[in-house]
Amino acid sequence: MADTHGVPLVTIPYVGRADNYLRAPLLLRDVAPGGVGAVDVGFYETVAADGCGLVLDGTGGDEWFRGTAYHAADLLRQGRLIAAVRRLREHASHCGSIHGLLAVAKGPVWAACPFALRRAIKRVLPARDVVPRLFRRDFARSVNLVERITEPNYDGRFSTFAAGAVYRDATCEHGAHSWHEDVRLAAAFGMEMSAPFQDRALAEFAVALPEEQRWSKGRAKRVIRNGMHDLMPPVVLGRDDKGNGSEAQFVEIRQLHEAGAFDGLQLAAAGVVDATEIEPMFRSMCDMFSRNDLHYEIQASQLWLLFCAECTWRALFGEGARPSNASRPALQGRATR
Repeated sequence: MADTHGVPLVTIPYVGRADNYLRAPLLLRDVAPGGVGAVDVGFYETVAADGCGLVLDGTGGDEWFRGTAYHAADLLRQGRLIAAVRRLREHASHCGSIHGLLAVAKGPVWAACPFALRRAIKRVLPARDVVPRLFRRDFARSVNLVERITEPNYDGRFSTFAAGAVYRDATCEHGAHSWHEDVRLAAAFGMEMSAPFQDRALAEFAVALPEEQRWSKGRAKRVIRNGMHDLMPPVVLGRDDKGNGSEAQFVEIRQLHEAGAFDGLQLAAAGVVDATEIEPMFRSMCDMFSRNDLHYEIQASQLWLLFCAECTWRALFGEGARPSNASRPALQGRATR
């Protein structure tokens, strides 16, 4: 891809020490580290040193254009049961999916149920414990955590479940945090961050697309593939998978665990997380990885978020948290407004 468009590639070195993950929150005072190998700050340092003033980001390409399994809910509402099942099977079997058909179908089928039926089912079924495993229950209650994380996976203001799910995916809290992190880090080095796929006009176009223009015959991003067919090399246009950092995340978590990074967590001392849950989750993750069970990715993600949160807590509230002026970079590149 880079060779096709004459773009030089630059490698950002991996840094494998827990202390290096404190750089981003120490620099910006509120942003958690995200990249494996503590490459976040190093990436923007390198880009700024190269004289770049504008950084383009692909955020929104997946969210607006890859398609959603919630189209099956629309098909069910239309009485098209076979088409709905076919759509759910395509999502479950799509490369990169770690969920089976039943797991993929649960959300869309529930959404398609009439409200009265859902209410009746809730009365019969026992209440589920939806507090994430690592959090202490008393802390979760004190911040209304359950209410904050159990919003529907679609926005009910749209005429179709598919459009509502696409909008929810593109504007969710996780995406907003990731974008905030990148914008702040770029700005710290005097650069502007821009995401062309998040342009309002393009977003309005995307959310109004018929779902068949996003997902067709088991393939995502149909409208983008068609629109870019004469601009992109076939090897890129024909690709259905994408990079998955879960294995690198697993390896890094294992190394951090061996180095004691999950021992004596300040978040546990503050009453936020339950330290007794960490080791069982780590062992379970390692066991699933050894059996090639892709569900290890879920626990790896949870442990990674815990580590990132611990880094942020230590940087902002731990001893010696106040950064010196020397920890802030001299602005490089061209500052923009």
